[in-house]
Amino acid sequence: MFSNNHRLKFVFAVFLVFLSLCAVEAQAWGGPKIEDLVRRGDEAFYERNYEKSRERYSEAVKIKPRAVAPHVMLGRLYYAMARYTQAKREFETALSLHPDAVIRKFLESALNHMNNTAEILRRIEAVPDTPANRSALVTLHEAAAQRMYQDRAYMALLGAHLRYMLEADPKNSVLRAGIADAFYLSSDSVSAVVLYEELVRLSPRNRPLLKRLADTYISLGRFDQASMSYKKALRESVRTGDREEIDALLKLIRALPAPFGKVRLLAEDKEDYAGAIAALKRRLDLNGNDLGAMTMMGALYEQVEEDAKAEKLYKTALEIDPEYPYAHFYMGRWLLLKKKKFEEAVDELNLFKEYLEAAGYRPSVTGKTKEMILKDRVQASRYLATIYSEVLNRKNTAIQELQQALVLAPKDAELYYDLGASYAGAKKRMSAIQSFKKVIELKPKSELAKEAENAIDIIRSYGDNGRYTSPW
Repeated sequence: MFSNNHRLKFVFAVFLVFLSLCAVEAQAWGGPKIEDLVRRGDEAFYERNYEKSRERYSEAVKIKPRAVAPHVMLGRLYYAMARYTQAKREFETALSLHPDAVIRKFLESALNHMNNTAEILRRIEAVPDTPANRSALVTLHEAAAQRMYQDRAYMALLGAHLRYMLEADPKNSVLRAGIADAFYLSSDSVSAVVLYEELVRLSPRNRPLLKRLADTYISLGRFDQASMSYKKALRESVRTGDREEIDALLKLIRALPAPFGKVRLLAEDKEDYAGAIAALKRRLDLNGNDLGAMTMMGALYEQVEEDAKAEKLYKTALEIDPEYPYAHFYMGRWLLLKKKKFEEAVDELNLFKEYLEAAGYRPSVTGKTKEMILKDRVQASRYLATIYSEVLNRKNTAIQELQQALVLAPKDAELYYDLGASYAGAKKRMSAIQSFKKVIELKPKSELAKEAENAIDIIRSYGDNGRYTSPW
């Protein structure tokens, strides 16, 4: 987006600034430590590692706020990145500390870029959007984007200009990243994350992209995915041997709340329910709308017999997002097992199925792995089949529910056992026997297989008089 000539002119001008700074008192540099930080910032700048350059200059400013050189170099960096509002601020600070004609020219240049934005927008509006004008318009949109980039006041407009440029160059990943940045900086993280994910799929080892994706996940409260993205960036840093970047990424990863997998380990393997609940509370402190943490905490409260707290969490999750699948799953299970409100439980479990399917069973929607989602989906069908068969006397509906679940989990022996029991309850003798045989085929040496063999013996011993249904 920025021409080489533009950068070269700027670098030459900065050299003039250095000459002028060399003539002023030591306060301009602030001592050897500040000089070293600025030098390291310069090295990163010329390598186009702008983020590392910014970190060095900013550290120098923090240590010695009245040193002139760090403000000038930070202003130069923002100017090169077309972040003119921030460049203006740094040049004004430098000028207040040390009146200098070259610094003043930098400030005037930054102001000129900022003031020209309205004129460029007027020119864009005046040019008809026709194929003949497309090249000229792309140039104008690029000029507007240069002035708007990362200036929060223009974020919404910036995205529109970059999208126009992308239509003319659809394979330009830099433009896509720019649009994602615009969305992120304008607090539209939902749109930003879609673009960042697409860019990471195209460039899976791009460390800056992985970090930006992680930052966007954090803004959405998706901490587990942020952790995975940071860890991928960490692997790339280890591969390149960047010790400083490794330390920075490790610090970011450690600052994140415990992932759901670790919480489950505490609860299921170690039975440390208090520790698991505390970890989930931390997630909710960081993001009060973390529905995955909310519903999981509700399930843990059920484990420790704090039913009122569990119910409150499920209801809160449903109020925040009535279409969140797992709020319906846990509420349905609650109504079935705790309240014995069977018809209400059926409604909630069916909504779980509906919204889960609408979400495409995506882990990002639920905070669970695909295997866990499938397991819960099958469990919902088993709950429903139990209610249909044993409470509502809808035997055929129970059979249909289990058949649908077997499409998702065709090797689930427990589902076949439940289906055999439902067939038996509906007096469908041969279908029941075939289902129980499938249990034996899938798990031949299990206790479940023994129960299936017993069920077959009972069905055959009673013939077709229907009394064999009593064991179920």
